[in-house]
Amino acid sequence: MRQATDCKLHHSVDPVSEKLSTGSCKLVESEASVTKWNMEPGCAAACGAYDQNERWREADSGHMSLDRVQALVDEIAETLRRAVVVDDTQLRLLYASRHYGDEDGQRVRSVLQRQIGPDALQHILSQGARVWTGPTRLPPKLDVGMESRWCVPVRHAGHLIGLMVVIDAQQTLTRSEKGLIEAAAGQIGAALYAESEDNQETSSLEVDLDDILDVSEDVRRTAIACMAGVPWLTDGSEVRCFAIRVVSSSAGSEAPRRALRAALGTRPGIAPQHYVFSTSDDGARVIEKVPFAGRAGPAQHSVEAMLSVADALLGGDRTCVVGVGDSADGLSDAWRSYRQAAIAADAATRSRRFGPIVAWSELGAYSVLLQSPAVNEPLILPAALEALVDPGQPSWMRETLLAYLDSSGSGPRAAEHLHIHRTTLYYRMDRIREALQMDLEDGENRLLLHASLRMLDVSRSSP
Repeated sequence: MRQATDCKLHHSVDPVSEKLSTGSCKLVESEASVTKWNMEPGCAAACGAYDQNERWREADSGHMSLDRVQALVDEIAETLRRAVVVDDTQLRLLYASRHYGDEDGQRVRSVLQRQIGPDALQHILSQGARVWTGPTRLPPKLDVGMESRWCVPVRHAGHLIGLMVVIDAQQTLTRSEKGLIEAAAGQIGAALYAESEDNQETSSLEVDLDDILDVSEDVRRTAIACMAGVPWLTDGSEVRCFAIRVVSSSAGSEAPRRALRAALGTRPGIAPQHYVFSTSDDGARVIEKVPFAGRAGPAQHSVEAMLSVADALLGGDRTCVVGVGDSADGLSDAWRSYRQAAIAADAATRSRRFGPIVAWSELGAYSVLLQSPAVNEPLILPAALEALVDPGQPSWMRETLLAYLDSSGSGPRAAEHLHIHRTTLYYRMDRIREALQMDLEDGENRLLLHASLRMLDVSRSSP
C-alpha cells in the first residue's frame, strides 16, 4: 500500500483518494472535497504557495501586499460558491480559492503536482488561450479529468497578466455571474500590475502637476511651456480635472500611491494619450482631454471603473472619493477645474449627502460653504453666479440682493433697509433674476446666493 506523502508543514496526500488532508496550513477537507484552503507562507511543496508568492509576501513592507489578490480571489469564489484560480501567462498557478465540491481530477492534480500537466496544457493551448481577447468557455477534456471551465483573460493597462479560471461543469453560470467574474479579473489585474515592473513611478502618464495647477498665472505659463512632449496639453484642447482622495489612509504608507497608480490605468473609453495624472500618499490629480461627445459631463463609466479598482486594491477601511470639475478651455484654465474638483471631493469626504463620485455642478450651496480661500486665491463661484462679480453689472446688484436675502425675501423690509422706494427694489430684483436666471423662491438657490455673498464679503480677493 502506498504511503501518504507529506510536505514540510505536514500536509498529507491520501494514497487512495488523492485528497489533501489537514495540516498546519489549515487546509481542511470535508468528506467530498477540499473545503478550506488558507495557505501559510513557506508551504510550496504540496499546496501551491509557490516561490513567486513567497517573494511577494516577503517584499518590502512599504509596498502593497499581494495577499490582497488572494483576498479578491476568495471574495469572488465565495460570492459564486465556485472554485476560482488565477494562472500566469504560462498557465502556471498563482492563486487559488477554496473548493466548493466542484473540483475535478485535473484541478486536484494541478494543486498536488504544482503544474497543469502536458495533456491538459495542450488542450488549453489548442483552444487559443494565449490569444483570447475576452471571456471564453473552455470545453471539457474528460480523458484527463477536466470539466468545462469559464476563462477570463486578466489584463491591465494593455498588458496581459494571466488567466482567471472558474470550473463550470454544468455550464450554469448566469450572465450576471459572468459579469462579476470579469469585474473581479479587472481588479486582480490591477493588483498584480501594481506590483509589477511595468508599473514604475516614471510612467509616461504620471507627471508633476503642481505648477500646471498653481493659482499663479506666471507659474502656470512657465509650466505649460515645458509640456511640449504632450501635444494635447498645449494646443488649447478642452480639459477636465479630477481630484481623488483616499479616505482613512494610513499615514506615510506607499500602498495608496501604488494602488492609485494602478487604478488610473483602468479608464474604459479614455485613450491613454488623452490624460495625465500625479499621485501622492493621500490621493491623485488627473487632467483629461474632453472628447467632443463628452462635453456635457465626465465619462461616468470610466470614473466608476477607476474607483472600483482603487477601492479593491486599497482594502481594509480605506476607500476613495472622486471630485469632478467642470470642463476648462485649455490647460491655462485647468487650475479652476481642479479647484472645483477638489472642493467636490471635499464634499464627498465630509457630507453624507453625496456619494463617492461628486461633480462640481451638483454641489449647490456646498460649492461655496466648503471654500476657505487663502490670500490671493479667488473664490470659485458656480457659473450661474458669475454675474455677482461681473464688473459690467450694476454696482447695486450685490448690495440689493444681500439686503433682500437678509430680509428673508421681504420686499418692504429690504427697501426700508436700503432707503429706496419699493418700486425701485422690485425693478432691481427683476434685473437680478434676469442676470442670474435663478428662481429666488427656491430655498436651495437662496442658500447658495446668501452663502456666496457672505463669502465674497470676507474673501480678500473679492472685487
